Amino acid sequence: TWTPASNSNATLSSAIGSYTKIGRLVFVYFNFQVNQINSGSTSTIYGLPFTCSPNQAFGQHGYYVNLTLTPRSLVPYAGNGTNIMFHAINNSDNFILNTDLFGNSSRVDGSIIYQTSS
Repeated sequence: TWTPASNSNATLSSAIGSYTKIGRLVFVYFNFQVNQINSGSTSTIYGLPFTCSPNQAFGQHGYYVNLTLTPRSLVPYAGNGTNIMFHAINNSDNFILNTDLFGNSSRVDGSIIYQTSS
């Protein structure tokens, strides 16, 4: 298991994660709910069990609710690190990068598959 974490901008009321690692390939499942946004906002979850490297990876959502906007789709993205950033696709099919998506009571369930260097 692993525990999704937030930065100081948010507190989570629940955070559940599991993963399977086969060689360098890591499959991660996550489920988290934001209790409260403290200051500003956020669209990033921290603490992947292994560093995403050398490639970037996109995942999928299974469920989301109470976001700060209503996207057509939510896109989890792992860069070179241990974070999952969330981007959105709006109803006009535009890809919205780095917007603050999480608000009080936001919940997201999803998964991502990525490579690690170890």
